Amino acid sequence: MLLTRLNWQRNYSDVKRIHNPQVILRESAYDPLIDVPVRRIVEMQLAEGATQTSGQILAEIPGEYLVNHIHQRYDDGIDIGMDLDLASERKVVNA
Repeated sequence: MLLTRLNWQRNYSDVKRIHNPQVILRESAYDPLIDVPVRRIVEMQLAEGATQTSGQILAEIPGEYLVNHIHQRYDDGIDIGMDLDLASERKVVNA
């Protein structure tokens, strides 16, 4: 496994402030973001333009250091690793 750094060069043609923004987190067994509380949105912007990226390898890392934390954007569920209760599946106790 390689530890890498991603470098970003942004060239925005326009940046707009979003008034009354909302963040909607959806459920996923692979990434339980719905459980992360969003208490306050400080600011939200919409940027238009281009971004150039490049990367560099910083170091080689033993795979066993990261094996429990790796997932891909389009995980197919073949190797889930562990079961997590989704927020919609939780039962209310003492309601």
